[in-house]
Amino acid sequence: MNGTRAGQDGQVGESRLSRRSRRRWSVCLSIVSALVLAVLAFDQIDAPAAIGADTTTSSTIAGPVLPITFPVQGKCSFADTFGAARSGGRLHEGVDLIAKSGQYIYAAADGTLTKQYLDVPGSLSGNGWRLTIPGGTYFFYAHFSGFPPGLAVGSKVLAGQIIGYVGATGNTGTAHLHFEIHPGGGAAVNPTQSVKAVDGCAVTTTPTVGSNPVTPVLVDSGPPQPTLAKAVRIPAPEPTFVATTTTQPPVQNTVPGSTPTVTPDGSRWTFVDPVVVFNTSGSTALVANTAKQIAVSDVTGLAASPAALMLRVSATAASVATVTVHPCASPASATATLSVEPGTMAIGTAMVPVTNGAICVTSTAATSVKLTATAQVTASGAGSRPVPTTRVFDSRTSGRLAAGQKVTLTPATLGIATAAKGVTATFTIIDPSAAGTLAISACGGPELKAPFIKTALAAFSVTVAVNSTGLCVSPTVAADVTVDIAGGWDNDAGGVTAVAPVRVLGTATVPTAIGTTTTNVNVTGMGGLPTAAQSAVVNVTVIAAATNASVFVWPCGQPQPAAAIGVAVAGHTATFSATTAVAAGQICLASNAPATAFVDVAGVG
Repeated sequence: MNGTRAGQDGQVGESRLSRRSRRRWSVCLSIVSALVLAVLAFDQIDAPAAIGADTTTSSTIAGPVLPITFPVQGKCSFADTFGAARSGGRLHEGVDLIAKSGQYIYAAADGTLTKQYLDVPGSLSGNGWRLTIPGGTYFFYAHFSGFPPGLAVGSKVLAGQIIGYVGATGNTGTAHLHFEIHPGGGAAVNPTQSVKAVDGCAVTTTPTVGSNPVTPVLVDSGPPQPTLAKAVRIPAPEPTFVATTTTQPPVQNTVPGSTPTVTPDGSRWTFVDPVVVFNTSGSTALVANTAKQIAVSDVTGLAASPAALMLRVSATAASVATVTVHPCASPASATATLSVEPGTMAIGTAMVPVTNGAICVTSTAATSVKLTATAQVTASGAGSRPVPTTRVFDSRTSGRLAAGQKVTLTPATLGIATAAKGVTATFTIIDPSAAGTLAISACGGPELKAPFIKTALAAFSVTVAVNSTGLCVSPTVAADVTVDIAGGWDNDAGGVTAVAPVRVLGTATVPTAIGTTTTNVNVTGMGGLPTAAQSAVVNVTVIAAATNASVFVWPCGQPQPAAAIGVAVAGHTATFSATTAVAAGQICLASNAPATAFVDVAGVG
């Protein structure tokens, strides 16, 4: 919802109106009007009857009423904020159409996509397009969550054609479409009257054009998020809207013919005060490639014989290592719970069946590991709720956190029901003033303390308990922090079954290349996983190439979510967890930069 120059640097607001250009506007109006008359020749639904000037904002240049197709799918809202002040001395140069993440974005007129904007670090616009029509007039779009397949710079599009999905990429914390009009390719003019003339904020049906499906599927998944207790499974879109990808061939389980060990169907989970079940020291570090058996029966704070446990896993190592928590009856090869690099502590979450009163942990190198039980399977309790990954907090927009400053993220902010029991979330620490610790807890409850070093960026994901107050976060040093929710846990959600981990993307040692092109990942039936699974708890291990890689996971056929499940630093490896719906037996994976990845399933629902 912020604007600045974009023609040169790919940011929101393609030009800033100087005072001099404002004085010249009356001289140029006749030229603009001629261009507008050329635009009127375009075949377009609901074109306004007359060309006029906007008189609602006296402090900004009024724009002509261009005949356009309303650029976003309803329901939505907007107000005239053209010329409003923005940070850094910028002016707002468009209109913000507030809509839910995932709703369709339309071409405002017949034209050509002449420039694409991508969500990269530092971008204000995030994902978007420049759409140019004959005569040079162009429309600038920003903050998309993603793009439909088949479009590229140079693509010809028709008025009403779907060219993207509403999101919150770039410099904004609210899902919306930022829309600008540049008559003749020049300075931005106030688009509010043009948008108001064809107000489609109540129109949820898709315009009928050759490239759109006859029966659209409406996506209702973005902010404001439905409470997890009432979230509704969204049907898959028509096949023409499944992203064009290279479908991965079936990946064979590392133990041919094996069937994953599972807990009873429809398992429910109860969050508990953290209980340490295993903690090595330097002298008792895990031996490379040797499974360590850990007895978890009769542990104070847990059931006498738990069927399965959810664990917080933290590890340090002198060399690169992969740690896997698994049933002792199943091998750990070719799966990963957590990737570990020297010099810092890695943190993650494991979900593991208990067999014969024990679980096992294996590492590919000598590693110090701490396993803390945070939930256990019980007769009743919470199930796993897949949600589109959503950014719920970003101190870069609300204000950098001071040392010791505590932030309370209420259930409403988290997008969950007040009675929800937990969330799977990714925490990113950005440019801390020094090495420190991030404290995370259900407000007032026991804290997870995650140490971090002084580095530009560090990220990890865990499943943590929440309560009716919400989730509390506090750094010990000044830092920026973001929180992205990648799954929820509540009593009305479907049960989720812990499994012996199964690799569904990549081989035992060779990851699969990922990038901006979507990768379809087969899940159901893989390595003995049930063919009827509708959701999956996954661990995604990402190896970034020359640039930081933000990684996205979602059910195939749905728009790519606006928020990533995590960011792997250039040249480094990280593991992130997420709960995702499974569509037609698959999940989808992409990153905003070249990387490689493994995907392992730890639970199904």
